[in-house]
Amino acid sequence: MLRESRLCAAKGCYGARCCAQCTSAIVPLVAAVREGNMPSEALPVRSLTRLDVENQVSRFWRFFVEKKYEQLRDCYSAEAQVFGTVADRAESALTASSRRNIEYFAGHMKLQVNLGTITVQLVSERVAIANYTFSFSAVEAHPSGAAHNYEVFSKGRATQVFVLDRDNTVRVVHEHFSVPHKR
Repeated sequence: MLRESRLCAAKGCYGARCCAQCTSAIVPLVAAVREGNMPSEALPVRSLTRLDVENQVSRFWRFFVEKKYEQLRDCYSAEAQVFGTVADRAESALTASSRRNIEYFAGHMKLQVNLGTITVQLVSERVAIANYTFSFSAVEAHPSGAAHNYEVFSKGRATQVFVLDRDNTVRVVHEHFSVPHKR
């Protein structure tokens, strides 16, 4: 069972467990899937695998680094919720994708990400949770040749909840990125 970690999302969660804010969004979803409370037409023909999830995490970040807004937005389910690294509250994935498009996908921004080991928990045949670490940098390159570190995370942490939808597409339904609290 997911439970509250030592710090809330506003300050950066510790550990592999989500904070209470994330838990409140995940627990009802997981319970509904476990109890079989999804309409029969929504049931997938196949089961979600660890490889499906690992591949989707890699695709997500490839689309992010390559600044492919439409493909990145399509990685999320319509009702997905996202906690950014410094967010006080969740926002819709559509809002988060649009904000990332404006903030990071401008032609002058150079993005780079390195993923750590991806740990996948298969919650049911249709739901999985991925936890991993990552480093991320966004460098603003000016026409003069000067560069400015816009944003750099060397020890980012990610938790993404994936669902296999009725079209057998793996999509993010909940995402939480955080960075360690500086002491």
